[in-house]
Amino acid sequence: MRAAASLCVFGTLILAAAPTEAQVLPGAVTPGRDRTGPLPPQNPDFDFSIVAPHRSAVPRAVDEVHFKLRDIKIVGVKTIPAEQFRALYAGMIGKDITLADILNVADAIEAAYRDRGYPLVRAYVPPQRVKDGVFTINVAEGYLANIVVQGADSRSAALISGYLGDAKTERPLRLAALERGLLLTNDIPGIKATGVLKPAANTPGASDLVVDVAQPWITGGLAVDNRGSRFSGVWTVAGDVEINSIIGADQLAGTVTVSPNSLEQVAGTVRYRTMIGDDGLVGSLIASITHGEPGSTLSAAGVRTDSYAVGPRLTFPLVRKRAATLLLDGGVTVQDARINVAGAPVSHDQWRVADLGLSYQRQDVFGGVLSATLDVAQGLPGLGATPNHDPKLSRVGGVTDFTKVTGFARLQLPLPSAFSVLLTTQGQYSFSPLITGEQIAFGGTQIGRGYDPGAITGDHGIGGSAELRYDQRIADSIVQAVQPYLYFDAAQAWYVQRGLAISAALKDQNIASVGGGVRLWFPYDIAMGIEGARTLHAVPGSDAGKLATKLLVDLSVRF
Repeated sequence: MRAAASLCVFGTLILAAAPTEAQVLPGAVTPGRDRTGPLPPQNPDFDFSIVAPHRSAVPRAVDEVHFKLRDIKIVGVKTIPAEQFRALYAGMIGKDITLADILNVADAIEAAYRDRGYPLVRAYVPPQRVKDGVFTINVAEGYLANIVVQGADSRSAALISGYLGDAKTERPLRLAALERGLLLTNDIPGIKATGVLKPAANTPGASDLVVDVAQPWITGGLAVDNRGSRFSGVWTVAGDVEINSIIGADQLAGTVTVSPNSLEQVAGTVRYRTMIGDDGLVGSLIASITHGEPGSTLSAAGVRTDSYAVGPRLTFPLVRKRAATLLLDGGVTVQDARINVAGAPVSHDQWRVADLGLSYQRQDVFGGVLSATLDVAQGLPGLGATPNHDPKLSRVGGVTDFTKVTGFARLQLPLPSAFSVLLTTQGQYSFSPLITGEQIAFGGTQIGRGYDPGAITGDHGIGGSAELRYDQRIADSIVQAVQPYLYFDAAQAWYVQRGLAISAALKDQNIASVGGGVRLWFPYDIAMGIEGARTLHAVPGSDAGKLATKLLVDLSVRF
């Protein structure tokens, strides 16, 4: 009797007439959105330099010695046929030239190799006795003689040497092979590596690569903001910690998010990552758990939400270059989400998902940086999953063997005078009615910043954001950099309404907000943001269904 009364109260509070409409819980406190999909690649970042070999001094009389050129003999070329360089000097044959002209041809040969991605090739004019107007230019197609790794644990050092193995076997060395190896090195969790090429001692044409590794044992951070909702807690505190090189070339990371004044929301995630093989494959095991005791009008009904997700993932770099990166990412996740009211179960979703995605990043797209992800997720029948249309599911007519496609893209473009613009879009398309944990949600930090998190949800959805920024660094000040900005964002969400999933309680909705603010960066990795935001459309899932103007604050520190 008590459970039935509680369900009645619950239905009134969340605008549902019966437990079969339990999915109308506000998006901010709906459990189940715990699965981690593919993330955009990190910006390629490593320091690399070449210590050029010492060149012999050029004689002062290079322009004074004249001779009639009959031919140039190019010795040592293997990768590029010598005949392809003939165009560099064909116009000189039969003419009166100087030694400086021959040196210019040698420089042009080096430049041709560099343009094709061979940074260590050297072309030079050796001491010689010129007969009959035939000059010789020697070409040393440079290569790696040794790889020296400094500052890394033994497993990481061996892995780094493996990543650079292709570069060491190449004759001559291609910049692409070296670049991929150093980028994969910096993909090792917790590692920041730099590379320096130096001429090898007593080995003409060869170079040694010295890789210096910075590998802190532990890193972390704290953040606080007031971007929550009245149900999940307006203020949120988040902390993260990363422990690196537990057994070498791996990382254990944990995050915790809480409402500081109550148990309105508590969430935690643990991720273990390790490198596999010497081709850049990353294996992960991710587990997350959430608990919620929603406040505001849901508090009186004793609503409780719980969820967890656990599963392995693999990520492989199909392309890893400074100019472009393409990652293949996939995994299998076991998920569980439940809602109770006064101790009585209202819904219980159990589902299993296999997903496969691509993550892409490209530099110099219209002068900016493009990052994008595309993911296909398939719900798996059986394996302990709740059957389709089971009355325990969070949505009447929802299925656990769904198929859906999600995408995300971000383009950052530079503009004149330190201005830039950030364009973001996110979307989802589902082929069937979804349980609540798989629905797309808008509102909060990404798209719909003026709204509560999860202000609108749906099986399908698309949203976008445009932000105009002005970036300014400040020398000799406690504020190291400042970024004022203005933004506009909007989103639309739809439900698949067919069969048992037809429900008048599930309405297609849209949101839009405008705002602006300033981001500040201080010493010791401290950052702060202050933002004013205004919602342009009122929706039931945010701010009690009213238009709202908010002052939002973000504060974070890294250590």
